[in-house]
Amino acid sequence: MTLSHADNHDRDKLTRWHGDLLQCTGDDFPVIGVFVVSELDTVGHDIFRAFRSSFEKRNAGFEHVVIFGQHGVSETARRLLTTFGLPMDATPALALIMGQDSPMAYTIALPAGGEEDSGQEEDDQPWQQVLAEIEVASDMDATLLSLATIPDAVGHPLETTPLSKLIVALLEDF
Repeated sequence: MTLSHADNHDRDKLTRWHGDLLQCTGDDFPVIGVFVVSELDTVGHDIFRAFRSSFEKRNAGFEHVVIFGQHGVSETARRLLTTFGLPMDATPALALIMGQDSPMAYTIALPAGGEEDSGQEEDDQPWQQVLAEIEVASDMDATLLSLATIPDAVGHPLETTPLSKLIVALLEDF
């Protein structure tokens, strides 16, 4: 099977993410954020960058925030949407997972398209509240965050845990 550029890129990223999760020494950061976007979702890409910047300031690495689909909706992105209980047209979305052993993922829809398509003022976005709560939890050295109480977050049980095993199952499907 010949993979597209998007498929190759996201499969490589999935492999790297798996390796970084295995090297992570503990759940010292309160959440793992997984973005699933399309190449046209520039607002979603910008939101990812805001999360990545914030996480990096708090010493959270690649294993804590990752994006798939930015070069096209790949097979990896599609499988992640299914894993998180989302339909194929749910991009862009953010899935939040409370550490590698969490049995649940909480998803939040993100504004689709480019800046002109977002339809909401920047300070009205649910993702901003989520990021602010993550920052507070991290800054207080809290390793727990109540994702179930975040407005607009929808919980979905993960069929495989820990997260590293779920990624192995995704990789084996290629």
